[in-house]
Amino acid sequence: MDNARILCLDRIANIHQRNDNFELALDYLIRGLNVMQRKRRMPNEISDKMRHIGLVHMTLGNYNLALNSFNDALTILQSNSIDPNDREIKLTLRRIDEVKEALESGTHA
Repeated sequence: MDNARILCLDRIANIHQRNDNFELALDYLIRGLNVMQRKRRMPNEISDKMRHIGLVHMTLGNYNLALNSFNDALTILQSNSIDPNDREIKLTLRRIDEVKEALESGTHA
């Protein structure tokens, strides 16, 4: 049941995101994350969801919230990976750099 619920929440979030309804997309992503955390899903699934939330925050100009999401994802990835060159870790670090650049340039809301 929870797998189906998570999948439905993700699909609804993706539909809202494609329609530029980013606030609604964020709401459904966070709901999905909450279910995943309660059910103690795999860490890589949770970090993926946190990165997705971070991307939506970036789109909305919520750079501090995006940075928090990416840092949380990175913490999970680093604690569960034996390879410091892990692709997902590198991707998350790149996103963190992008957010920091946006914050430094003063483009945040």
